[in-house]
Amino acid sequence: MELLRADRMNGVEEYFLAKALRGGGYAVKGRELINFGVGNPDLLPPEEVVNEIAASSKEAESHKYQPSTGSILFRRKAVEWYNKNFGVELDYESELISLLGAKDGIFHISLAYLNKGDKVFVPDPGYPVYSHTASLMQAVPVQYNLNSAGRWQVNIKELEEKTAGRVKIIWLNSPNMPTGSILEEKTFKAVINFARRNNILIVHDNPYSFILNGSKPFSILSIKGAKETAVELISLSKTYNMQGFRIAIAAGNAGVLDAIGRTKSITDSGGYLPIQHSAVKALAMKKGWVKKLNGIYGERKKEVEIMARMLGCETGTNNAGMFVWAKLPGNGNDVEFYADLLKRAGILVTPGSVYGKNGKGHIRISLCQPVEKIKIAQERINNLIKGKVC
Repeated sequence: MELLRADRMNGVEEYFLAKALRGGGYAVKGRELINFGVGNPDLLPPEEVVNEIAASSKEAESHKYQPSTGSILFRRKAVEWYNKNFGVELDYESELISLLGAKDGIFHISLAYLNKGDKVFVPDPGYPVYSHTASLMQAVPVQYNLNSAGRWQVNIKELEEKTAGRVKIIWLNSPNMPTGSILEEKTFKAVINFARRNNILIVHDNPYSFILNGSKPFSILSIKGAKETAVELISLSKTYNMQGFRIAIAAGNAGVLDAIGRTKSITDSGGYLPIQHSAVKALAMKKGWVKKLNGIYGERKKEVEIMARMLGCETGTNNAGMFVWAKLPGNGNDVEFYADLLKRAGILVTPGSVYGKNGKGHIRISLCQPVEKIKIAQERINNLIKGKVC
């Protein structure tokens, strides 16, 4: 017997890496899989964060239901953090809420704003969940192009040409995943003006702003007029290694946050209070934490770029975040390349076509492996080059 799924499930696919890794690793003949496929930080959160969740969990109040939009303490501290890091002033009561991770925000924004047949602008290359979530709402993902020829900036003319029909949301992601490219401030301003003219919601997904970003971390909300049309998602997963905690921030337009809060009031009963308290500790960390974190990622990036060159790939220069975006020699088939490297060397990277047609001929390599593991991967690749068995 086959139970009938909802129509909204048609075309909704499992995320590529979840499917690739289901059922365990790809160890062959006792060889360990070296996973450069996922952006899953391997480093510990700040010690203060770990200590706080342990201490707070002993309090009776911690185990009660919480507001879906976050505790007052968390929202107040997050507002202070926004002001300190971005120079943005927010009202903690109406312009900022907590999320159970950024994916929670992606889902609830889509749930609150998308009707069947609505259009959603998503970057190509870009995070597949933007398109998957739109499809789940029976909306239509419309890709806009990011590429080296356009300096990885959003082409407003292209957006104007594709606005036929009801466009409800445009997803921005800078530093971009997977390419690490950064949108210029003038690009943000142009997109804001475009969105205001066309009554479109901008969602800026901003988890990588503090990771290997040579420029000052940037918020779209620092631009005049952004709050009229934009919200921003900030994850604590990357900057503070708190991906398992599932806590993030949505900030910006009060009306949008009210809509998110309404949907969340139906689907969850708030984040675990000790996690919110530990997040307060994270947001209070001094700049030395991020500097140390970037020192580690910087060393890894150098070694990963060496690894990429050993594979014959070209890497970009002005990119941020925790991935290296590498162009295959001769615009090779990225899916075949990924599969061959996995089979022959036990090294998992992500084929660029997972992120859209502009990702073809590229691979994405995560920095979430220690230098020691990267060196082992280099040795395996060297053996491949010499025709040896890895």
